[in-house]
Amino acid sequence: MSTRTLPALLLVLAGIASISAYLFVFRDPTDDADWKRAADWIEHDFGENDAFRVHPYWNDGPLVHFRNIGDRRLPQRTPLYEDLYTYDRVWIATPRGRRDEALKMLGLGDRPSRERDFDTVTAMAVDVHGPPIVWEAYDHVKEAKVWHVRKGKAENCSRWNSRKHRLDCTPADRWFWVGQTMQEVGDEPRRCVWAQPIEKGGFVRVEFPRVPAGKTLRIRAGFSLRAARSGRGKDIALRIFVNGRERTDRRIAHDDQRYPAYDVDVSDHDGPNDLELEVESLASARDRYFCVNAWVFGADERQSSRKR
Repeated sequence: MSTRTLPALLLVLAGIASISAYLFVFRDPTDDADWKRAADWIEHDFGENDAFRVHPYWNDGPLVHFRNIGDRRLPQRTPLYEDLYTYDRVWIATPRGRRDEALKMLGLGDRPSRERDFDTVTAMAVDVHGPPIVWEAYDHVKEAKVWHVRKGKAENCSRWNSRKHRLDCTPADRWFWVGQTMQEVGDEPRRCVWAQPIEKGGFVRVEFPRVPAGKTLRIRAGFSLRAARSGRGKDIALRIFVNGRERTDRRIAHDDQRYPAYDVDVSDHDGPNDLELEVESLASARDRYFCVNAWVFGADERQSSRKR
């Protein structure tokens, strides 16, 4: 065999191996008719405060069968409890062989309240359980007070824009606002409050007055994926105050792609708490698309006060 024909032969053999793997090794083990039956079973008892997901999360093929509840699909690969607490149940449709994996990624335990097999597909309902959450910052942006502080002078930026669900300065700015958004933070889509820092030498202060009493105040904050990957980004500082007392002062690295939780014990205060967040760029504010959210975890097992 000539040396010229050997590369061509290897290419042909690689192609045959690839096609064989696609047809026999990586073949979809599920049947489309089973997805349809699972979807019908889920939709029959799907409640007003329920959500659903198809596992694996990237599997869009079966979604054609979930036409009636398609807008209630969970977008996160591995959701946080803060993503789920507003729901009563999460329904899952998964290949039968991946049942346990689907439950583990949801993170609500391994005991579904309902379950049924449809030959190659398993459908389940998992009850959402956990500590009650009695307040979420995202829902109360309109009530917040926002200030841009420069050289000791504070500019009020609390003009509510009802069309864009945000608080603006006057005049409105393309980037420097505080409001409701959905961003890819921590490598997952997250509902959060946009709080882009302003130029070096100033900072943004967001005040939430009279936050309900509870046991724990949890703050999560992080850059959008675009911001964390930006070559122009610089570090920022996040400061958290409760009732005028500084509880957290964190420096967040310019390329940090996490969405960590900062927990503050507020159980020693019986009445409402005043929450203040300060976001400051330590160099440049360019590409600092920053998101933050906060929740108050109640001290008892009451039902969450927020439902969709």
